[in-house]
Amino acid sequence: MMAIPPDLARLYESLLARKGVAVKERPYFHKWLRYYLDFCQKYSRAPADQGSVPAFDEKLRSKNQSEDQRQQARRAVAVYFEVLDSGQAPGSSPAARALAPAGVDAGPARNSSGEGSRFNPSPAPSARTQAPTPSPPPPLKSHQRPAETAPLRLRSTRPG
Repeated sequence: MMAIPPDLARLYESLLARKGVAVKERPYFHKWLRYYLDFCQKYSRAPADQGSVPAFDEKLRSKNQSEDQRQQARRAVAVYFEVLDSGQAPGSSPAARALAPAGVDAGPARNSSGEGSRFNPSPAPSARTQAPTPSPPPPLKSHQRPAETAPLRLRSTRPG
């Protein structure tokens, strides 16, 4: 699992505080953001594309996450989109582009139709405006190992 880049984590934490998210809930928001960024990297999706969120939510559902957990995850990702919209995060400056996961162009926050807008977790985009997305692979059985992937370009906390 990839770590949230420190600059992004700082901006994200600051916005959580300004939005009044309870201190005891914030670690969960960070966890869901890590899961979202990891999901986007694993399935070659742009983290700043709001079209990635429904597939992420579906993946959580397939992993038997409760509706409350999925709602908290959607809120956490919505805060991430607010960080992107603030102009202080990935896609808003050349230096900030380094915060995007390797191989993924964060770009400005956009929805599937290419229009800039804030994330709204409630309504699903219509089939006309959203390109079909491939379904994620089935969950691994406990004895299976994930397939090898290209090495990440981000600094890893794991040895070797």
